[in-house]
Amino acid sequence: MSGIKLETQIEIELKHILIELEYGRTNHFRHFIDQYFCYKQGYVTKNNKASWSEIVGNEFTSAAARKVLDDPNRSNKELIDKEHVVPLKVLEEMLLKINNPTTKIIDDFLSQWLLFATITKEEDNLLTKNGLKSAMPQGFNESDSKFSRYDFINLTVKK
Repeated sequence: MSGIKLETQIEIELKHILIELEYGRTNHFRHFIDQYFCYKQGYVTKNNKASWSEIVGNEFTSAAARKVLDDPNRSNKELIDKEHVVPLKVLEEMLLKINNPTTKIIDDFLSQWLLFATITKEEDNLLTKNGLKSAMPQGFNESDSKFSRYDFINLTVKK
């Protein structure tokens, strides 16, 4: 696996996603989409495997999560979450609506819509309390901000 170029790894994940779409199933989307993101962003181990842990704190991050990450006296795993800015369920629904998808179309879509954020468990609980754990705010459409869930609960994330 270590000999496979990143571009090839990306193409493999895109083909997996395409197959899932062609058969109308989404049960493996999280794995393929998250792997795609890691390869696309260069979050890989020395053996060229996707490294999801590298996403934490390296993409969009709330101020409270940044404070936790920067505190050497805290175990951040219990206090923070890595999550999709646009929930995976929403991404799945959007992908399933694409007519005649190709790996190029999927790549373009994911390059635009697939973002990660690191937030605190408290911030995640606030999303959940407002019905936004796996949904965008009511009335959301593709011309709205990808950060609409965060805007709804007054949460700011920065890169």
